[in-house]
Amino acid sequence: MLKRTGTIFVLLLVLVIFAACATPAELLAEIKAQQTAVAEQWAEALKNRDGQAQYALLTEEQQKNFYDELSKQNGENEVNWLIGSSDFIIENYQVDVTTKETLVTYRAKDPDGNIYIMVEKLSFKQVKDNWLINDYQTVVDYIDEQSYNKQAENQ
Repeated sequence: MLKRTGTIFVLLLVLVIFAACATPAELLAEIKAQQTAVAEQWAEALKNRDGQAQYALLTEEQQKNFYDELSKQNGENEVNWLIGSSDFIIENYQVDVTTKETLVTYRAKDPDGNIYIMVEKLSFKQVKDNWLINDYQTVVDYIDEQSYNKQAENQ
């Protein structure tokens, strides 16, 4: 009787453990949500021209590269954390996270009211419990909206 009770207890314990585990689809959805949140923080930092906020979202290796880029732009001894261009004001952005890549599409306006599009591609790396940006690159660099839409139609 004790052996049977012990077996039943172990089976119940295993069932409880498996019931508490997330399915692969749930895990992927959680990863996507976390990466989307980081990408939105990244985009908001560019919209606000806040280099320090972007720096905080990068892996240690990318932080060094980012800092070096800013140093080259502003002189070797000084870093200006003001990023982006004063020629364009980012009005809004859209984040699209897939299993292969994350694209951030920015819609910006110049002083004359013309609309331009910029697209960045981000990749992520999990560091401890956080998703950080492991790579970033501009794939479309401020082209007018009409040209961008024509390119999109042709693809």
